Amino acid sequence: MPNTVENQRRVLVHRDMPEKKEGNFLLIKKENLYAAYRDLNATALCLYLYLAGNKDGFDLAFSPKAIHSEMGLPESTCRDQFKVLVNKGYLVRKNENSNIYDFYEIPRGKKKAETACVF
Repeated sequence: MPNTVENQRRVLVHRDMPEKKEGNFLLIKKENLYAAYRDLNATALCLYLYLAGNKDGFDLAFSPKAIHSEMGLPESTCRDQFKVLVNKGYLVRKNENSNIYDFYEIPRGKKKAETACVF
């Protein structure tokens, strides 16, 4: 468990790991990434990629200050985009009174990323 301060949010990361034969360079399935790209605004996508950049099961102490220092995303933007990911179903609160959220590459409730046809 990471070191946290009182009322700090924690995120448990749940990864949908690609298989070696899929040939992805990122450790995220391309269809999941493309679906998130279509679903999220640019700054929410940055936060999504930050969370997806952790291994499956990683317990992350969410820190807008650390994200700002690593990625340059303003702290207030991190907080705002955290709410966007919650509203879209990528971050799901463990229970009503919890500070712990589960991160999913595909919004909770969807079994597969929705992709558009490309010609």
